Amino acid sequence: VGMNFEKEAVERLSLWAKGKKAPPLHLDIEPTSTCNLMCRFCWTRSEERVKSCQYQRKINNKRLLEVVDEAADLGVKEWEIAGGWEPMSKPKTVFKMMVLIKEYGMYGSITTNGTLFTKPMIKKLVEIGWDRILFSLEGPDASTHDYLTQVKGSFEKETENIKAFKEWKEKLGSKKPTYSVHSVLTNKNYNKLEEMVELGYELG
Repeated sequence: VGMNFEKEAVERLSLWAKGKKAPPLHLDIEPTSTCNLMCRFCWTRSEERVKSCQYQRKINNKRLLEVVDEAADLGVKEWEIAGGWEPMSKPKTVFKMMVLIKEYGMYGSITTNGTLFTKPMIKKLVEIGWDRILFSLEGPDASTHDYLTQVKGSFEKETENIKAFKEWKEKLGSKKPTYSVHSVLTNKNYNKLEEMVELGYELG
């Protein structure tokens, strides 16, 4: 982040304890409540849980960009564009948010299934130094991953995009974004963890 996050957090908490105003340090946002995959295990398949979150109260695209401006003015330092749903289901708006976050010098992280990035987006995100991507990858091969996501071709598209990030980082000599692979353990993939580690190494 370029700062001592823990020290800054303590200073802001100290201001609150003294009854003074202090801005949030970290902002976590779900820009959408849609997804292009249909993962068998996903919590969003529970109608009861989704209704309890009041997802009918959506933030429009213009407002999402305004929130980035306002967060910068407040002194927010870190962003998490959250998964659960797929944030890149709003590709143009979320991409604009990511670029704006970095223009303001804030730290940016996104959780995604990785299938909806375009090649120009990937190049640009490496160029601007987007900080971190958490990829949801559910198996070391197409048969496992696509079975769990219920979308044929999702493994191929995601791994192709992760490789594109790796290639652009190498071309531009960049260490960013850092990225990691996250899997929900199920009875279809728990015995393939070694292969997942090998795939992770291959993907960078």
